[in-house]
Amino acid sequence: MYWYCCVYFGSRAKNILTPHFYGELTRTEEGCELLKRKGHFADYARYIREHCAESKDPVIISELKSLLWVVVSKPC
Repeated sequence: MYWYCCVYFGSRAKNILTPHFYGELTRTEEGCELLKRKGHFADYARYIREHCAESKDPVIISELKSLLWVVVSKPC
């Protein structure tokens, strides 16, 4: 898994594809176990369920998009 990072060199921006933290963790059994132990995905799923009908608040909508990307991309 990767996410885009925009880096500025002088007056020009360059998009760089960088590894995503959760994506790197899910590459190993140890990483998957760590994620399960920490309970992050259960918290994310709970937040998504609580706010899934949100259509007005741009902060919540942005958080939902981020959390949905993480939850559905998790191969563990």
